[in-house]
Amino acid sequence: MTIASIVQPTFMPWLGYFDILAQSDITIFLDSVQFPRRSWVQRNRIKSQEGLQWLTVPVKKRGLYDQPICDVCIDDLGFVQRHNRAIEFNYHNAQYFETYFPLVSKALSSCKTTPLLANLNFTIIDQFVEILGLDLKSVRSSAMNGIEGKRGSLLASICEAVNADRYLTTPGAVDYLLDDLNAFTERDIAVYVHEYEHPEYTQQNPPFIPYASTLDLILNEGSNAFEILCSGRRPSTLLRKDNATLGTTLDEALS
Repeated sequence: MTIASIVQPTFMPWLGYFDILAQSDITIFLDSVQFPRRSWVQRNRIKSQEGLQWLTVPVKKRGLYDQPICDVCIDDLGFVQRHNRAIEFNYHNAQYFETYFPLVSKALSSCKTTPLLANLNFTIIDQFVEILGLDLKSVRSSAMNGIEGKRGSLLASICEAVNADRYLTTPGAVDYLLDDLNAFTERDIAVYVHEYEHPEYTQQNPPFIPYASTLDLILNEGSNAFEILCSGRRPSTLLRKDNATLGTTLDEALS
């Protein structure tokens, strides 16, 4: 039994993103599809004194509407210094700031060598994976051959290419996956919907606000971050056309 997840390489992802990765035998980073503008691929949020604050990576977009994620170029490398300053200003009193900020800052600066948004995101994701202690096996869709289709058909083709018989997806994809579920069933691939309840943890500038970047958790909780992250996990349910997401859970299927 092989569980696959397929996610876009987002910028400084939130906790639920890494919980999906932690439950997967293999993760495919979907970087060969059209870049979604003003999306999580180029921005995320940290906690500030006023609430959640956006950190956005500026990208070149004029005349490049159809470009895939893997080809998107960063427009202004000055954002690195701005982001570093914002993180330092808001987290310099966090318990694990001195331990992990240098690593995150180095990851941000990696784009000065190769100014591609996807490469920056992969570097940051890899750094978070290392800090969290995840055992991640992954591949980029842009490096795969023979995958075809759109929407659910494309995802099913990717799962088949990596010999997965279980696909773990996000709740936001349920509507179109229900329409495209035959693409999975004809390949004997079961689709499970990831369920996650955001946990609370020590955070700068109370009260607690959920859905910040995982950076917030790491700088505040350090070595406890992965255990806290996993505490939000809820049973993932089988996607079925007859009863929507009601059905066997992934845990039951694995037992």
